[in-house]
Amino acid sequence: MRKFSNTIYLLYLVDFIIFAGSFFVVNQIFQINIPTTLISSTVLSLTWLYILWLKNFYTLTCEDFFKRIYFLFEGFVLGMVFSGTLLLLFNFDKSYLLYLIITSLLSFSMTTAWRILFYKYTNNLKAEKNVLIIGAGHSGQRLAQEIINHPELKLNIVGFADDDPEKQNYIINGKKVLGTCMGVNKIFEENRINFVFLCITGKIKKTVLLELSKVINSNKNFKILKYTTAYEYITRKTPVKTNTADYFLALVLQNKKPFYKIIKRIFDIYAASIIAILTFPIMLFVACSIKYADGGKIFYLQERIGKDGKPFKVYKFRTMIENADKEGMVDKGNTQDNRILPFCTIIRKARFDELPQMFNILKGEMSIVGPRPEFIDFVKEYEQKIPFYRFRHSVTPGWTGWAQINYGHCVNIDDIIEKLRYDFYYIKNRNIFWDFSILVKAVGIALSGRHS
Repeated sequence: MRKFSNTIYLLYLVDFIIFAGSFFVVNQIFQINIPTTLISSTVLSLTWLYILWLKNFYTLTCEDFFKRIYFLFEGFVLGMVFSGTLLLLFNFDKSYLLYLIITSLLSFSMTTAWRILFYKYTNNLKAEKNVLIIGAGHSGQRLAQEIINHPELKLNIVGFADDDPEKQNYIINGKKVLGTCMGVNKIFEENRINFVFLCITGKIKKTVLLELSKVINSNKNFKILKYTTAYEYITRKTPVKTNTADYFLALVLQNKKPFYKIIKRIFDIYAASIIAILTFPIMLFVACSIKYADGGKIFYLQERIGKDGKPFKVYKFRTMIENADKEGMVDKGNTQDNRILPFCTIIRKARFDELPQMFNILKGEMSIVGPRPEFIDFVKEYEQKIPFYRFRHSVTPGWTGWAQINYGHCVNIDDIIEKLRYDFYYIKNRNIFWDFSILVKAVGIALSGRHS
């Protein structure tokens, strides 16, 4: 959703050209028949593009370069294994297998070289876009900090405009309050502004609106975004404390999508059935191991809050000693707990203990993707401390979700608020294709052991 840069589309185009070119070059050596080449090049190229997209290679980021290259290699291997296995089922041949491996290595090498040049361009050559933040209060300061936290977006904060006399010439997040809202025209004359972020959370004065309209009419080479929109574009999450009741009412109304709900229910049933069938040997092994460990119950039921605030019982494999919850501490899913059965740390880390929740999904109590269901006592506490928390229950809770793959488990109220920002962003923007992508990412994170 970070749409401040159009250069990201160049990555898609050049990557696809590299993949197609690699197939063409290697085919000249192996002389594989044309139909097979077309099928393999199309399937493998699209698979690579999709996996790299899932791994955020088409999102600007400031992660460590070598870490990014490793993830790039991991993506190519995953794509080759998936597509190679599929294609070799129909055409098993040693020379064809070698053809796929050499093509993958050539594509990886060329893509790595191209990414080095691209990152150098985005970090050193690409021009920054100047931002004026109107409103130097809490919202403006928070947005400024988020911009600082995402240097890869190349957004340069020119300064703030605020009508509070006490804030004039103040330095906030290293940037100066340049003047009042009535003086924005002068700020535009002195600076080449590309974006205006409107961070006034209260009622905007008519005089300020008139001044902004003058600027808009005389300067057409900039975009003006309200605080919530800018915050979502930059962070891919939704602010919680600064939004009004009108925002959340609109959020609920716009998500009444009957067609989407039907498609999502079909997706849930299909995905849960496939996952349950494919992981049945794992579930059987876990069940036998738990029974062998202490002879206790295999399953553990936890009461959680579901859609519209209705309680339900979620199924889990019991990975702790029996009656562990009587020790005064709820199982929040971490892997550092002395109540965990000896062999179950790995099971919890890979989220195998949550596989029985496929039956919750088939019953309609949960969805594959959505906000994770919380404990009843915790929900009561959160609703008292966090504004509009109950709107989280306007959708069916999920086995995994946007907050899960971005933030993991929470330990305090600040973590809960941060996670809620991701949940609200998902509720606002959810669609079936994104649901599928989140599921694939969640499975990859769990199997790689990177889930926090």
